[in-house]
Amino acid sequence: MMCREMPPKVTSLEPMFAERMEHADDWFAWGQRLIELKKYPKALLAFHRVVMLSPRHKQGWYQLGWIWGVLEQYESSITALDRALAIAPDHAQAWYYRGLAFYYLSLTQQSIMSLERAVQCDPELTDAAELLRVLREEGYS
Repeated sequence: MMCREMPPKVTSLEPMFAERMEHADDWFAWGQRLIELKKYPKALLAFHRVVMLSPRHKQGWYQLGWIWGVLEQYESSITALDRALAIAPDHAQAWYYRGLAFYYLSLTQQSIMSLERAVQCDPELTDAAELLRVLREEGYS
């Protein structure tokens, strides 16, 4: 009976052959996987790598903004989302998460402006429309 050597157990979340990952899209895919695993700080590093390799990668900036929001770092979220919107001004989800970040910072007027833009870009974005409705019912305009 022959014993086969078992492959080493992977204990790290670092991608195999990370030193060979030269393309932004490789890092983007890795960041998406880390988000699925809810490994947000590691995903943040992956998306930083995306925008370092490809500074005009709108989804890389968007994902950075989204993750910063999840980590409750709203100023950083807004900064990254602003970069995404500079590249893609009609990115409805970026406007929505920008509005949420302003909302959590109690900057209601900026939140409303971003939410209005989100709905303008995508009238089907119900989360943005709902928060906008709630803010208006509370007397904000």
